[in-house]
Formats: sequence, structure tokens, C-alpha cells
Amino acid sequence: MTNHEKILRDLSISQSTADSIAGRIGLPTIAVELLLRQLIAKQQVQAFPLGTTNLLIYRLTSGSIAIKPPTA
Repeated sequence: MTNHEKILRDLSISQSTADSIAGRIGLPTIAVELLLRQLIAKQQVQAFPLGTTNLLIYRLTSGSIAIKPPTA
């Protein structure tokens, strides 16, 4: 599973911040932020500011397929 897929799977459960995702998938926050920017460019993820903080909340776009269903 690629790191992009790990992030998409994590976001399929709930929206999250980059640092929280990083802790769960075992990558540095800066690497996760880079991967998230790539997923935003592919329109698979959206980012929204968290209130008046500098944090961004990431969530899947409506067209994202985070986990592919198994084929028979």
C-alpha cells in the first residue's frame, strides 16, 4: 500500500489534521503535508481551516475512492 493510499484510508474513517495522520501512519508531519498537497492537486482531498488556528482539516472529496472494493 502506498503512502497516498494510507492517507486516503485514514481519511475514509474521519477528517483529520496532518499531524494526526502522520502519527497514525508513522511518517513525519512534513511528509504527510506534502502528500496531502499532492492529493489535493488530484482532487481527492480537500483542506479547510480549523477556526482561527493555523491548522488545516483534511477530508476526502465526494469523488474519492479511498478503499477499492475487492474483486471477485
